Amino acid sequence: MKPAYVCTNFNNSHFTVDAVRSLMASAGGTHTLHVAVVDNQSTRPQVETLLALAAEFPGVVDLLLNEHNVGYFPGLNCGIRRLRERCPEVQYLVIGNNDLLFPFDFCDAVQRQLSLFEQHAVVSPDIITLDGKHQNPHVINTISRKRELVYDLYYANYQLALAIRWAAGLMRSFTDRSDKRDFVICCAGKTAPNRSPFSAPCWKCTPCLPPTSGTGSPRQKPKAEPKGKQKVKSPLPLNSIMSKKLD
Repeated sequence: MKPAYVCTNFNNSHFTVDAVRSLMASAGGTHTLHVAVVDNQSTRPQVETLLALAAEFPGVVDLLLNEHNVGYFPGLNCGIRRLRERCPEVQYLVIGNNDLLFPFDFCDAVQRQLSLFEQHAVVSPDIITLDGKHQNPHVINTISRKRELVYDLYYANYQLALAIRWAAGLMRSFTDRSDKRDFVICCAGKTAPNRSPFSAPCWKCTPCLPPTSGTGSPRQKPKAEPKGKQKVKSPLPLNSIMSKKLD
C-alpha cells in the first residue's frame, strides 16, 4: 500500500514533527509513505524545525515553503498538487491537521479496510482527543433519502431555503437527527441545549460573544435595525452550526 499524508503548518512545527513521526512509525517496513508539509510563512526557527524533519526522512517528507500565508484549505491544495506531480503512484491520501497522532497500527488498519474505498471516495476516521473524547464522526448513520431531498431543495433555491428554515423552526423533527443529542457546540467549547442547527448563535451566551476589539473593550451586541429598514440575511447553510454527538 502506498498512502500519503498532507498537512499545513503555521508556527507550530513541533506538532507537525510528532504527526509525521507517528505516521512513519505506523508504516514500519511494509508501507511506502509520502508526506507533503505545506508551511504558511512561519518564522525562521519554525522553518528550521521543518527542514530538520525533511532531513530526518529524506525522500519521504516533501516541504513546501509558501512565501505568503495562503490559508488552510488553499495550503492543503498546494500539497495535494505537489503529491500528484511527484508521486503519481500514491493510492490513498490522508488529509488532516498537523496536530494528529497516528496509532501504531494506522497503516495496517487502513489496509484491512481497503474495501471501504471501493464504496466511498472519502472515509472519515474516528478522531479521539488526548482526554478520550470522540470528535468525529459527528453522526453515526447516513442521511435518509427524505433528508437528502431536503438538502437538495435547500441549496437549490433561495426562497425555498427561507421556507425550509421557517418550517424547521416549527417542526423540529423536520431537521433533528435521531442519532445525536440536541446540542450545538459554541466557540468556547461549551454546549447549548435545545437549539436548532438552523439557528444563529445566541447573544445571551457569554462565551459566544465576539472577541474584544483592539482597544481591549468587548464588542457590543449589534443594535437591531429600525423596523422597515431591516437587512435581509441569507439563510445559514445546514452545516453552518455543526451539531455534535456527545458521549
